Amino acid sequence: MERLDDGTLYVTDFPANRILRVDPSGRSSVVAEVAAPADLVVDDSGRTIWAASIAPGVGVVRVDVATGRVEPFANVQAPHGIDRDAAGNFYVHDGQAISRIDGVTGSVTHFADVDGIKLVVTPDGSLYGVVGSPAGGRVVRVAQDGSATTVAGNGGLSPSKDGPALEAGMLPNAVQLAPDGSLIVTQGEPIPAVRRVSGGTITTLARGRLP
Repeated sequence: MERLDDGTLYVTDFPANRILRVDPSGRSSVVAEVAAPADLVVDDSGRTIWAASIAPGVGVVRVDVATGRVEPFANVQAPHGIDRDAAGNFYVHDGQAISRIDGVTGSVTHFADVDGIKLVVTPDGSLYGVVGSPAGGRVVRVAQDGSATTVAGNGGLSPSKDGPALEAGMLPNAVQLAPDGSLIVTQGEPIPAVRRVSGGTITTLARGRLP
């Protein structure tokens, strides 16, 4: 999901193979049909969407919001996450690695040997993403040289508690930057929760319920 300054939301409707627009009043409409859209980014004007599809052979597509036209943009493998930097270039999950996509030509170059999904680009050009399996995962920071450092999670699962971020046993599934520069992490296991990572410490902001 992406939010524009005017409150408009653009959302991937994965099961229905489509992208939705939700206006500030809550009314939704279909923008375009895209197979298995896993993530998206929108330009500031709201005129163009770049969607990452995990359907075989689709990769990243470009969507004209006004017409709903969908066209191929970049050939990457089953991308589960995409984000855009200040220069207009993209970083995308590509198979079991992260690739960089030129924002003008759509050409793809290897960036990091990290199986990181749900990426977010920071103002300094580094990335955050999540890696893992049903057994547990981690949140990593990827520097511009492609090196990765774990900032939260120990790769396993354990009872959810606040404290040192590197000791947290969890399965993170998305990350986002907060206005104060801290990292907001959503996790699916061991219990659904929204958590904050700052100064090496992880704290729980909201906790869900197990079925």
